Amino acid sequence: MARIPVLYVGRPAVPPGAASGPAIAGRTSMQALPHYPGLMTASKLMPLAIGLFAVGVLAIIVVFALFLAGHSDLPVALNVAATYLPAIGLGLGIIAVVRKARQKKS
Repeated sequence: MARIPVLYVGRPAVPPGAASGPAIAGRTSMQALPHYPGLMTASKLMPLAIGLFAVGVLAIIVVFALFLAGHSDLPVALNVAATYLPAIGLGLGIIAVVRKARQKKS
């Protein structure tokens, strides 16, 4: 039965039985992410993420304060901000951290 070579992510792409060492140092099965010039870098993305998250949390606090003051019919924009901005900020923050970690590896 023939052996099928298996490539593991981050492991050197060495066929079974071949010597490993400096001769194959540059060859890995993990491919670098393509660089897209129009995308934000992680350093620019994190302040945006923090700002969106902070505005969303502030909107949540305002919604609770208005509810405690007896207002029940709140503006749609305030409800949308309280619902979506924290989630968008958190998602962008996670993306920024992952991108920064990948930049440090390469």
